[in-house]
Amino acid sequence: MESSRKAPDTRPPAPAPPSRPRSTARRWRGFIIFFAALAILAVADAFVTEAPGPGYLPAEVEWAVVSADFPGFWRGVEQTPFHREVKAERPYPLHEFELAAYHAAGIRPTSVRWRVWLGEALVMAEAEGATGLSAHPGVLLRAASFVHRMLPTTRIEDSVAEYGPYHYAWRDGFLVASRSRAYVRAALDAPEPSFAHTPQPGQLQVYVGHPEPSAYVALAADAGLPAEGWLTADVEPRGESLEDLLALPTPPIMTLRASHWDNLAALHGAADAIAGEWPPWRFASHTVRGLWDRWALGPLPEDWAGQTGQASLALADVETGEFLPVPVLAGAFQG
Repeated sequence: MESSRKAPDTRPPAPAPPSRPRSTARRWRGFIIFFAALAILAVADAFVTEAPGPGYLPAEVEWAVVSADFPGFWRGVEQTPFHREVKAERPYPLHEFELAAYHAAGIRPTSVRWRVWLGEALVMAEAEGATGLSAHPGVLLRAASFVHRMLPTTRIEDSVAEYGPYHYAWRDGFLVASRSRAYVRAALDAPEPSFAHTPQPGQLQVYVGHPEPSAYVALAADAGLPAEGWLTADVEPRGESLEDLLALPTPPIMTLRASHWDNLAALHGAADAIAGEWPPWRFASHTVRGLWDRWALGPLPEDWAGQTGQASLALADVETGEFLPVPVLAGAFQG
């Protein structure tokens, strides 16, 4: 009769499961390392995105948009009643811009994403039919650019790299990008820009022309989107104080005063030279001419302007009860 014996188990014993305190300590250690890395990245990003100036653009441009904190201005506009009213009528007012940015960068733009990727400072301009921008990006975009420029497939010519349909380069920590390689090269070669007004937080500044602008407007991200600015025109100074010739029951939306009608005409000519092709301006000009002809007001007397002294024009109100908004205008002249 045969007897069978079971072979001894020579396998090493299974390790004991870790104690709960050690497992908890490892989990907390991972969280601490993760949040410490995030904190270091946030501090480094805040240090890197702090721009020493507004940015760069070609030596001569048709227009320029300047902001010291563009995502802050963007977020401020989104909090205004004006933006809420626009969104009520058109839920996606910047759909075309967002779609173009999504196709170009793969992300839908928001104020937070703009700050993370492109930083705060912004200069956007147009030169010789090409549009470009300058920004002071954060750590993420700088790291992505470093990797992209190191790839053997990246085409770099004269410090200007290609990324899809875009060209970009770096100057003193600022990113300059455009669909036009000539724009980027011109911004790299141009002298450091000097703007007539220092960019302020919460503002978006628009210059018509640079380095010798003919007009300037600064928009503030507050209720009503208040704006201030100036327009250069060839006017005749009189050296006399201007009087308020209009006695309106409520404060007007806008008032123009001049010592002579010819000065107002000069301002209109300067504005028409700047905004003549802007659709709202063209529509308003054609509407005024059409109303003059429809009402059969006829021509004004010869040399009527030479017989006037001070002149005041005001946009008193805008009637929105009809299909199209109708401006309410008022005027007064001294004989």
